[in-house]
Amino acid sequence: PLPPLPPGVHKLQAFARDANMTGKLELGRSPLSLTVEHTNKLQLMRELAQKDQAIREKSAHIASLTRQLELTRPPKLQTNLHGARVPPQPPRNLESGAAASLGEGGGAGEDAAPLLGFVGINSGPSMKSRRNALRNSWLPRGEELSALERVHGLRVRFVVGYSNLAVPDSTDAEVDAELAAHGDVVRVRHQEVYSSLTDKTMLFFSEFSQTYPADF
Repeated sequence: PLPPLPPGVHKLQAFARDANMTGKLELGRSPLSLTVEHTNKLQLMRELAQKDQAIREKSAHIASLTRQLELTRPPKLQTNLHGARVPPQPPRNLESGAAASLGEGGGAGEDAAPLLGFVGINSGPSMKSRRNALRNSWLPRGEELSALERVHGLRVRFVVGYSNLAVPDSTDAEVDAELAAHGDVVRVRHQEVYSSLTDKTMLFFSEFSQTYPADF
């Protein structure tokens, strides 16, 4: 290994022993240029301290948001003296004035029985063929869908926004008809744009935590 070098540009010569091990030959690319940059240990320590402080502030902010989310969640399901699960309180109303929310097609309008988990499947208004593909494969339909909730405590719904949030168009009307026919769709007040899929997911999580008495 090289000894510590002062900052600056250094030239290094590289040699190798000849075949007879009696002399040494300089390698073809020698001399080599090596630049040693000046390092300010005090400045480096300051930068590390600043990054550490930023991480601590972010962690505190995340902890604060987590506590706020816990306050908005429905209370954990309780059991009575006989071990039976106690039905939860009626779910809170969502934002007033919402024409369509998670309460339609599988939300607050249904019997608010205790649920083990809720599975939300993101889907666009025009993706009816894909929804039908799931209905024809693993997703139960009709009475089987109700039995999945009643027996296993699992509710599965397609989460669909709006093709035109301001003035619902024919595509949105088709989704509403699909909801009436299958009962496995929930609508969120979100303009469906692929680039804002994350916003739609966060909106769904936010409303879900206030609407569904589910453990997961």
